[in-house]
Amino acid sequence: MTASTIILILLAAVFAFIAAFWFYRIRSKKTSRYLVFFAVLRFLTIFFILLLLINPEYSKQNPYLVKPDLVIAVDNSASISFFEEEETSVTIRDQLQQSEALNEQFNINLLTFGQRVESGVKNEFNEEQTLLDNALNTIKTTYRDRVAPIVLISDGNQTFGADYSFRTQLPGQPVYPVVLGDTAMVRDLAVSRVNVNRYSYLGNEFPVEVFLNYSGQEEIETTFTIKRDNDVVFQQTLRFNKEKNSTVLTTNLKASRIGTAVYQASVSSLPQEKNLGNNLKNFAIEAIDEKTEVLIVSDISHPDIGMLKRSIESNEQRKVTLKNSRLPINELNAYQLVILYQPGLSFRPVFEFLQKNNTPFFVITGTKTNWNFLNIIQDDYQKEWFRQAENIQASVNTQYNVFSFEDIGFEDYPPLRDDLGDIRINVPAEILFYQKIRNVSLETPLLFTYEKENSRYGVLLGENLWKWRAQRYLDANSFEDFDRFLGKLIFYLASNTRKQRLTVDYEPFYDENTAFRLTAEFFNRNYEFDDTASLDLILTNQKDSARRALPMLLKSGYYEADLNGLPAGDYEFTVKAGNENISRSGSFKVLDFNIERQFLRADIARLGTLAETSGGQMFFPNEWERLVETLINDPANKAIQKSKVEKVSLIDFRFLLFLVVFLLSLEWLSRKYSGYV
Repeated sequence: MTASTIILILLAAVFAFIAAFWFYRIRSKKTSRYLVFFAVLRFLTIFFILLLLINPEYSKQNPYLVKPDLVIAVDNSASISFFEEEETSVTIRDQLQQSEALNEQFNINLLTFGQRVESGVKNEFNEEQTLLDNALNTIKTTYRDRVAPIVLISDGNQTFGADYSFRTQLPGQPVYPVVLGDTAMVRDLAVSRVNVNRYSYLGNEFPVEVFLNYSGQEEIETTFTIKRDNDVVFQQTLRFNKEKNSTVLTTNLKASRIGTAVYQASVSSLPQEKNLGNNLKNFAIEAIDEKTEVLIVSDISHPDIGMLKRSIESNEQRKVTLKNSRLPINELNAYQLVILYQPGLSFRPVFEFLQKNNTPFFVITGTKTNWNFLNIIQDDYQKEWFRQAENIQASVNTQYNVFSFEDIGFEDYPPLRDDLGDIRINVPAEILFYQKIRNVSLETPLLFTYEKENSRYGVLLGENLWKWRAQRYLDANSFEDFDRFLGKLIFYLASNTRKQRLTVDYEPFYDENTAFRLTAEFFNRNYEFDDTASLDLILTNQKDSARRALPMLLKSGYYEADLNGLPAGDYEFTVKAGNENISRSGSFKVLDFNIERQFLRADIARLGTLAETSGGQMFFPNEWERLVETLINDPANKAIQKSKVEKVSLIDFRFLLFLVVFLLSLEWLSRKYSGYV
């Protein structure tokens, strides 16, 4: 109560005394032996009325007991039913929840967890994932700054998330795991992982890396096999024992046909092996036919020609043929790309055939090039020819985005040589290198590419390219980087397939009960990403021909369809783009796979570590009574007496109002009885 309130109460008492004295001693003309009694009643009435108006407050302490929380977290994942521990889990939960001793000492809160954490009772045991670390983090956050020991009824097997065993627990939140499931060592063989590239070139060998694990005490012998369409392509006998319980196999397989090839990596099962689902894994490889026939047409001898042949053929998928301009014209049909080296008048039949058939070609000019002929035979670009040779260095255009390449120091390479002249390009083109003459960078192109009528073309305005390859060898002791750059240029020019406006990215296999998505990109007619398109996915189950349509949602630079929840089976799909007649199709397989059924035993090691690091203890189902005793006898789990300070207003006491009414009534009746009224 504040000092000002006390002063007001004293003033109220003084005022009430003066008012009573004035009324019954000064103002009253009658005498009575009850005047003092009447004055006291009037004093009390006025004082209590003023006291209610002042409404003083005072603090009141209310002591109370705070019981600690007891969190019972129950694993609701499918691995519990796989271990046939559903009844045990329910029994332990009910025994703890209904324990009178625990209810007297704790506020019991029940949670279930699997993919998510939920409050309350669930007996389904069908969650497809176990996020145990997420469950512990949720409890940690919810019961922060509170005493809340955790009873964890689980097998300890986690399918996703950080390692929960070494997590930092808050004080007052020790974990008491109750272990469900088999704790004995079970014999099991597993193909745990297969690493393989998704693509390979036709005829090439691709590496396959396989991780195998063994769980058991005895020494065993097994056979590992890789099959393609039921044909064995690799097989090896393996031996495992208690000490040697894992191995990594690496082999090379050959991509022998175009398209997607499906392989199965498997290990033979052991007698009475419980879990056979992890004995095999499927994988797929897509073989791409990049075999490219390149023709170099030249009527002169030059070091560039030999260099081009060696550099291009450094990729085994490319073959280079050398011819002069008098070759039979029909032979040009056999090549995906023709390199025209310093063309002259005799190249007319070759040019005419290539232009008529939209065959990609790459023109390399130099001091022996007949520009009068070249300006007449085509109109894609023109050059004012000065017949004066000049050394030309390269200036890299960092904005070139037709294909990616690594700048390996082109600007410091020896200059190429060509006749001076202004170049005018009459078609939309992308410039890869600009010219730099006498260390002055020009806007004149040195190397540029362009597309026309679904074919691709390139022009290099300079000879002596062999010096660039030689310089790279001097710098890096290898031709590899330069050959890779030239290979990308050749690959781009030789591919006359029009750029697709709709592309779809997906995997040939997905595991059932895991999150997976199909993504797509859609471009407008200028091949810019279109974020206003409407893409729909038509999905067909090949088993029953059931179809469903899903809209693809726009994400950051791509479209996505969520395919979670698809049952195992073979599926075909088509992605359609709105009102435009553009679509892409494909197929994939959803494998019958449940990660919860891959566990063979309870993860007793991690549960034990969790109990130790958090300050708790680990128990087995038949030790639930000892668990109750441990929880009750732990001094940290005792109820805490606290007090709550309340501010109470005098006006809340209704009896004062009734007292005022009573005093007024008593005064009036007394005065009436005594004849004072």
